Amino acid sequence: MRRMVAKTLALLALGACAGLVIGQQADDGKKPDPTAKDKKETPKEQTLEDLLAKALKDNPDLRVAESKVREAEAELNRARLQVTQKVIKAHQEVAANKILLESAKATVERAKRLFEQKAMSVEEFQISQQALQQAKVNLAKAEAELPYLLGKQTVSALAFSPDGHLLAGSSDGWIRIWDLNGKLRHAGGASQRVPTSMRDKIREAMATTVTADFDGVSAADALEFFWSKVKGVNLNIGDRLPQGKKGSVKFKEPVPLSAALQWFEDHFGVLLVVRDYGIVVVEPERRPPGAILLQDFLKSESAKTAPKK
Repeated sequence: MRRMVAKTLALLALGACAGLVIGQQADDGKKPDPTAKDKKETPKEQTLEDLLAKALKDNPDLRVAESKVREAEAELNRARLQVTQKVIKAHQEVAANKILLESAKATVERAKRLFEQKAMSVEEFQISQQALQQAKVNLAKAEAELPYLLGKQTVSALAFSPDGHLLAGSSDGWIRIWDLNGKLRHAGGASQRVPTSMRDKIREAMATTVTADFDGVSAADALEFFWSKVKGVNLNIGDRLPQGKKGSVKFKEPVPLSAALQWFEDHFGVLLVVRDYGIVVVEPERRPPGAILLQDFLKSESAKTAPKK
């Protein structure tokens, strides 16, 4: 019993000694610096680069602008998708209508042979012709959509002639008329007012009589020949003249230069239009806005000078 008590007391004494040693070691260490906390909390001075980066990241005006840009990009993507779908649809419709047109043509050819052999009635043959006409109309409608989608021209209205042979379109005050083969037959709009001095010079030049005997002449050579007869009126070639196409004509008797130029327009598929600085040769679809056709100009001048009855 005494031995157990002695051992317990010895253990308690040993624990007390160990606590004193640990306490002394802690006192011998460095004491904490009371200013250390204040030093850590002192904010670092920000540079101009830091300020700019922060502003460009968190400025509310920039965030609003970025939101608007994202909305605009989303709208642009939607518009691109819609245009893509419309172009694909228009292309498919044109291709499909071309196939239907060829089929209608073949049907008419077969019907024609049967009709000539008296194996088909007049009514049946006329029905096949009407189907061909409708196929041409449908193709013209489909093709009329593409120029707008491709940004070539803005067509605000389309209408067919009563017989269905011509298609008219209105664009920015212009009226264009195509046949069912897609060839432009007429283009017109508000005409310009040509200065009086230029009107007189053009009227006098176009009244000049010429003769010609062309055999395989190019557009450039024919135009050069005709314009060698003109004085006081400038000629400007707004577009490249047709290449490779030749023309043959004989004017044995003198004709007005205006008539000779009418042949030139008809044969080479170009237009002569009147501008303040003279006459311009252009492709039909690239006629300058407001430019009056030379032939229309001459007709209006003739009407002004015609004697009143």
